[in-house]
Amino acid sequence: DALPIHYACTSGVIQLVTFLIDVIKCDVKTEGKTGFTCVTQACLSGNLDLLKLLIKQYKLNLRIFGIASSPEAAVRKGHVHILEWLRQEYHINVASFKNGLLPFYAAQDNRLYCLKHLLNNYSFDVNATKPFYGTPSTLLHIACQEGHVAIVLYLTSLPQCDVSAKTSNGSTVLHLSCKCHSLPILKHLVEEHQLDLTIKDYNGMAPVHVACEEGSLSIVKYIIDHSPLSLDMTNSFGRTPLLIAAFSKNLPIIRYLNSKNCNISILDDKGFNVIHISAKGGSLDILRFFIDGRYCNPDITDASDRTPLY
Repeated sequence: DALPIHYACTSGVIQLVTFLIDVIKCDVKTEGKTGFTCVTQACLSGNLDLLKLLIKQYKLNLRIFGIASSPEAAVRKGHVHILEWLRQEYHINVASFKNGLLPFYAAQDNRLYCLKHLLNNYSFDVNATKPFYGTPSTLLHIACQEGHVAIVLYLTSLPQCDVSAKTSNGSTVLHLSCKCHSLPILKHLVEEHQLDLTIKDYNGMAPVHVACEEGSLSIVKYIIDHSPLSLDMTNSFGRTPLLIAAFSKNLPIIRYLNSKNCNISILDDKGFNVIHISAKGGSLDILRFFIDGRYCNPDITDASDRTPLY
């Protein structure tokens, strides 16, 4: 929804911007559908001279507040020099700006230098929570959810960082790192911070369940190798990693779990086992694996005495 003048400001090329304004007569005050203006686009570019030109020569509104603000734009691109100029020029309280959201933008967009600058120079609480991804999240939660390894390493190096903090649904950083398929983050949290791989969220989901649901074989292997008890662990619905992998129709994970001698006869709270789940989901390859390999009886019944044919 951006216009040529917005793209020009994002590029940071002053000659192009002035040509569009002075010669082509583009409307420099136009606003995009998402609320971005020429000023916020200039903040994204990192060109401070362009930003000053737009504000002082073309008399544009700085957009300190609003949905798309200048400080937020600077932080999202990691432009500390833009942020500091805005702070000094317009007396912005960085710590309280937008209720303390600036570090969360830096963590979300993987701006390590900017995040360090904010935490080192302003009074932010590293364990504060803000509503991200539908649940109150800490900076570490966001970094794990996004898979930003360098941000995670930095935050967990801070003595005040609470690595065991949970989200509103009970998810830990282990659950979140499994959700984003980040084995390096998971290994760091387990091996350097001794976090428990059997911990469950409020739905009874352990990290291994999340990994099976997400289809991350490398993470499933790591968890089983380091936490053998995870192999047949059930969630609140009575589902083991095998049953969750069957729901996700993930044959490679099922092959691996079977090779580790997982219990294939376990029923979930609806009385279904892996064969019933696979038959109901139309997973022919999984059915062939178990039946052709003679791992189970094809006429096995569920808790209601029904066979997979039902």
